Amino acid sequence: MRLRSKLGLSFVIAYLAVYLFAEFIAFRALIFDTANSELSGVPAILVTLPWSIMFGPFWDLVGFVKWYDRFAGTPALYGFLASLTILPGAIINAVILYYIGRAIDHVATKPPSR
Repeated sequence: MRLRSKLGLSFVIAYLAVYLFAEFIAFRALIFDTANSELSGVPAILVTLPWSIMFGPFWDLVGFVKWYDRFAGTPALYGFLASLTILPGAIINAVILYYIGRAIDHVATKPPSR
């Protein structure tokens, strides 16, 4: 797929920057402030709404959450595996934002009708 909308691409870049910043906050809390990191993933969950809420029961159903609870030995690995559960939501939101930007771009560049 060739990206043709500059506005859609700028929406995606801005959204992914916010998502990566939220993930950075979570990783920083997990690595450097482990004692107070209970809610460190909340910003990333909020950024990927509504998909993070919808996919949560699925990840629990397939056993992924129990798997990384059991095998993640370090806080950084635990955070990485936990962030994989919300990554599909971030991708879906980025695609939706691209198509919104593309629609706005299409309407804005549409030649006037006579």
